[in-house]
Amino acid sequence: MKYVVDGKTMKLIDSETIEKIGIPSPVLMERAAYSVYEEIIKNIDFKGRILIVCGSGNNGADGVALARILNENGYSADTYIVGNEEHFTDEMRLQKDIADKIGLNFVKETSVDEYDIVVDAIFGIGLSRVVEGRYRETIETINRCNALKIAIDISSGINSANGEVMGAAVKNDITVTFGTLKVGMLLFPGAEYSGKIIVKNPGFPAHVIKNNNQNIRVLESCDIENMLPVRRKDSHKGTYGKILVIAGSFNMSGAAVLSGRASYKTGCGLVKICTVEENRQIIQMAVPEAVMLTYNDNESDIVRIKEEIDMCTAVVCGPGIGKSRMAVKIVEEVLKSEKKAVIDADALNIISENIYLNGYYNENVVVTPHIMEFARLTGLTVNEIKADPIEKCRDYSQKNGITCVLKDSRTVVSGWSGITYINVSGNSGMSTGGSGDVLAGIIGSLLGQGMSLTDSAALGVYIHGIAGDNARNIYGERGMTAGDICESIVSVWI
Repeated sequence: MKYVVDGKTMKLIDSETIEKIGIPSPVLMERAAYSVYEEIIKNIDFKGRILIVCGSGNNGADGVALARILNENGYSADTYIVGNEEHFTDEMRLQKDIADKIGLNFVKETSVDEYDIVVDAIFGIGLSRVVEGRYRETIETINRCNALKIAIDISSGINSANGEVMGAAVKNDITVTFGTLKVGMLLFPGAEYSGKIIVKNPGFPAHVIKNNNQNIRVLESCDIENMLPVRRKDSHKGTYGKILVIAGSFNMSGAAVLSGRASYKTGCGLVKICTVEENRQIIQMAVPEAVMLTYNDNESDIVRIKEEIDMCTAVVCGPGIGKSRMAVKIVEEVLKSEKKAVIDADALNIISENIYLNGYYNENVVVTPHIMEFARLTGLTVNEIKADPIEKCRDYSQKNGITCVLKDSRTVVSGWSGITYINVSGNSGMSTGGSGDVLAGIIGSLLGQGMSLTDSAALGVYIHGIAGDNARNIYGERGMTAGDICESIVSVWI
């Protein structure tokens, strides 16, 4: 698990390390530059040519220090300063003075096509203005060249807080970032400009990073085993939870199949699928392991469903259920039960159209809206949500005392306590019908096995993405289906 911060918080970490801990800025800068040097030499031999493009701030100072280290170790590295010398920071003046005394080569004009590697050291994590003029021209020139592009700390032109392109940005192949991941390099479109991200720590103490984190985290592969419930040798099916999947309507049996199968594939003990009578035969054939409960539109069926909700460990409610009067009543009963519940798809649309249901939200609820569903729930526009998905997800979660999974190309998960995860697994092949039904089943299964709400949601999203990545390796991004994702769940842990 890794922490993620924005540029403002990273500057606090930097200043506390320098002012309170006492590690001088030039020491941090030297170690940062050397960590970039270590990555560069993996991608070039002594015959290769390197150009380092520097701004006038501390990011540029890192670049000048890097040029010195490269040349001292026998590599051919030129430096081009796009920034105005009048605006040099103290660190940049220091590094430029050292470089001049040892005779580094600073070029006035250059063709980037002459180089094998171009290093982006123009702007750092503090950029807050639109990139214009000479800076924009330089960035566009870099983007047109065929050289391997490597960013120092963050791609120049990317807003470190939300991934926005500030007019223009360098599209790098590799980003060597310092201390922690930055929000802007994980959210799109910033993620597209970051390439492969490598985190290096030039000397920030672990406790300083931890004390200044924003409660934003990213899961890693090692977290799967650490977070999953232990499988006991003396267990039985009741040990791992009974999941009630309320899904499907007439001509919509697939949602129930996918959610039910995903629940089983994620390790729960028993799945009962509650759906309309018309789906019985299809679901019994597709998920023979599941117990069936069917209903029609009458009051006695509501009573039976309430009884099943009371007996289950966790509920998945919403995939493909439609928005009938019966569906509305079912959603209401699930929320009123205060059982651990995943509220997905049609159930979310029902809530957005029946505002009184918000009053039944409770701490055992996980909602899983995609961007459009979230817009309907909140009244926000899609652009407003995408401008700051972390804040919007957190705000909805905390106001309602629930866990929110805001699904997008970078899914954000936030618990009512404020702990937030950005998911980095998955691929475009998962943009296919039924993918969300699989996710709902995964999260429901983890809830039923006893995991906390936020952990179930965050790990469920991560597992879903890894399963999608494994499915891509077999079927490709164009050809994979939600069923392929479901069948690939088991590959996550075998």
